[in-house]
Amino acid sequence: MGWETYHLSGPKQIDCTVMEEDADGLHFYRTPKPAGLLAHLPGGDPFAVMGAIEKRLLALAKELQPDVIHAHSPVLDAVLTLAKRLDMMTVAEGVETPEQAKWLHERGVRFLQGYWISRPLLLDEFVDWVSQPHALKW
Repeated sequence: MGWETYHLSGPKQIDCTVMEEDADGLHFYRTPKPAGLLAHLPGGDPFAVMGAIEKRLLALAKELQPDVIHAHSPVLDAVLTLAKRLDMMTVAEGVETPEQAKWLHERGVRFLQGYWISRPLLLDEFVDWVSQPHALKW
Protein backbone atom coordinates (compact mmCIF):
# COMPACT_ATOMS: atom_id res chain seq x y z
CA MET A 1 0.00 0.00 0.00
CA GLY A 2 1.50 3.35 -1.01
CA TRP A 3 0.97 6.91 0.14
CA GLU A 4 2.06 10.27 -1.17
CA THR A 5 2.53 13.67 0.47
CA TYR A 6 2.65 17.06 -1.22
CA HIS A 7 3.54 20.56 -0.14
CA LEU A 8 3.45 23.95 -1.79
CA SER A 9 6.72 25.83 -1.48
CA GLY A 10 5.40 28.93 -3.21
CA PRO A 11 2.70 30.15 -5.55
CA LYS A 12 4.52 28.84 -8.64
CA GLN A 13 5.68 25.41 -7.55
CA ILE A 14 4.14 22.18 -6.34
CA ASP A 15 6.70 19.87 -4.78
CA CYS A 16 6.15 16.20 -4.17
CA THR A 17 7.48 13.48 -1.96
CA VAL A 18 6.41 9.99 -2.97
CA MET A 19 6.74 7.11 -0.56
CA GLU A 20 5.79 3.52 -1.15
CA GLU A 21 5.58 0.70 1.30
CA ASP A 22 6.58 -2.73 0.10
CA ALA A 23 8.09 -5.87 1.56
CA ASP A 24 11.28 -3.98 2.45
CA GLY A 25 9.44 -1.17 4.25
CA LEU A 26 9.23 2.48 3.23
CA HIS A 27 11.21 3.65 0.24
CA PHE A 28 11.74 7.34 -0.37
CA TYR A 29 12.07 8.63 -3.93
CA ARG A 30 13.99 11.79 -4.82
CA THR A 31 13.23 13.82 -1.68
CA PRO A 32 14.87 12.72 1.56
CA LYS A 33 12.71 14.88 3.86
CA PRO A 34 8.94 14.46 3.51
CA ALA A 35 6.80 17.48 4.32
CA GLY A 36 3.13 17.77 5.06
CA LEU A 37 0.69 19.81 3.01
CA LEU A 38 0.56 22.77 5.39
CA ALA A 39 4.25 22.82 6.27
CA HIS A 40 5.29 25.41 3.68
CA LEU A 41 2.13 27.42 3.15
CA PRO A 42 2.39 31.15 3.89
CA GLY A 43 0.49 31.69 7.11
CA GLY A 44 -0.79 28.13 6.92
CA ASP A 45 -3.60 29.24 4.58
CA PRO A 46 -3.98 26.70 1.76
CA PHE A 47 -6.65 28.76 0.01
CA ALA A 48 -4.30 31.74 -0.41
CA VAL A 49 -1.72 29.58 -2.17
CA MET A 50 -4.29 27.76 -4.30
CA GLY A 51 -5.67 31.13 -5.42
CA ALA A 52 -2.15 32.26 -6.29
CA ILE A 53 -1.47 29.30 -8.58
CA GLU A 54 -4.66 29.67 -10.59
CA LYS A 55 -4.11 30.26 -14.31
CA ARG A 56 -0.44 29.37 -14.15
CA LEU A 57 1.60 26.66 -15.77
CA LEU A 58 1.81 23.40 -13.85
CA ALA A 59 4.95 21.31 -14.40
CA LEU A 60 4.72 17.66 -13.44
CA ALA A 61 8.14 16.49 -12.37
CA LYS A 62 9.20 13.01 -13.36
CA GLU A 63 8.68 11.92 -9.75
CA LEU A 64 4.93 12.58 -10.13
CA GLN A 65 4.48 10.30 -13.11
CA PRO A 66 3.49 6.74 -12.33
CA ASP A 67 5.00 3.72 -13.96
CA VAL A 68 1.86 3.28 -16.05
CA ILE A 69 2.60 -0.35 -16.81
CA HIS A 70 2.80 -1.42 -13.18
CA ALA A 71 0.99 1.21 -11.10
CA HIS A 72 -1.74 3.81 -10.99
CA SER A 73 -1.51 7.09 -9.07
CA PRO A 74 -4.77 8.50 -7.69
CA VAL A 75 -2.83 11.55 -6.45
CA LEU A 76 -1.53 12.30 -9.95
CA ASP A 77 -5.08 11.88 -11.28
CA ALA A 78 -6.23 14.42 -8.67
CA VAL A 79 -3.43 16.88 -9.56
CA LEU A 80 -4.28 16.61 -13.26
CA THR A 81 -8.00 17.05 -12.54
CA LEU A 82 -7.22 20.13 -10.45
CA ALA A 83 -5.03 21.57 -13.22
CA LYS A 84 -7.79 20.98 -15.76
CA ARG A 85 -10.46 22.58 -13.56
CA LEU A 86 -8.20 25.59 -12.97
CA ASP A 87 -7.61 25.80 -16.74
CA MET A 88 -3.86 25.43 -16.27
CA MET A 89 -1.48 24.30 -18.99
CA THR A 90 0.39 21.22 -17.81
CA VAL A 91 3.91 20.12 -18.78
CA ALA A 92 5.07 16.61 -17.92
CA GLU A 93 8.83 16.37 -17.45
CA GLY A 94 10.93 13.24 -17.72
CA VAL A 95 8.63 11.31 -20.07
CA GLU A 96 10.64 8.26 -21.13
CA THR A 97 8.17 5.79 -22.62
CA PRO A 98 5.26 5.86 -25.07
CA GLU A 99 3.08 4.33 -22.33
CA GLN A 100 3.76 7.31 -20.05
CA ALA A 101 3.10 9.73 -22.91
CA LYS A 102 -0.19 8.06 -23.81
CA TRP A 103 -1.35 7.90 -20.17
CA LEU A 104 -0.60 11.60 -19.69
CA HIS A 105 -2.17 12.59 -23.02
CA GLU A 106 -5.35 10.69 -22.13
CA ARG A 107 -5.58 12.87 -19.02
CA GLY A 108 -5.21 16.16 -20.85
CA VAL A 109 -1.46 16.78 -20.67
CA ARG A 110 -0.49 18.37 -24.00
CA PHE A 111 3.13 19.32 -23.33
CA LEU A 112 5.75 16.62 -22.76
CA GLN A 113 9.48 16.78 -22.12
CA GLY A 114 11.91 13.92 -21.81
CA TYR A 115 13.94 11.25 -23.57
CA TRP A 116 10.85 9.82 -25.29
CA ILE A 117 10.64 13.11 -27.21
CA SER A 118 14.39 13.65 -27.65
CA ARG A 119 17.69 13.41 -25.84
CA PRO A 120 19.21 16.79 -24.84
CA LEU A 121 20.42 18.62 -27.94
CA LEU A 122 22.95 21.31 -28.77
CA LEU A 123 21.47 24.45 -30.33
CA ASP A 124 22.33 23.47 -33.92
CA GLU A 125 20.93 19.98 -33.36
CA PHE A 126 17.76 21.46 -31.87
CA VAL A 127 17.26 23.76 -34.88
CA ASP A 128 17.56 20.72 -37.18
CA TRP A 129 15.30 18.60 -34.96
CA VAL A 130 12.55 21.20 -34.64
CA SER A 131 12.45 21.70 -38.42
CA GLN A 132 11.58 18.01 -38.93
CA PRO A 133 8.01 16.68 -38.66
CA HIS A 134 7.57 14.38 -35.66
CA ALA A 135 4.60 12.07 -35.23
CA LEU A 136 3.55 10.61 -31.91
CA LYS A 137 4.17 6.87 -31.88
CA TRP A 138 2.29 5.00 -29.21
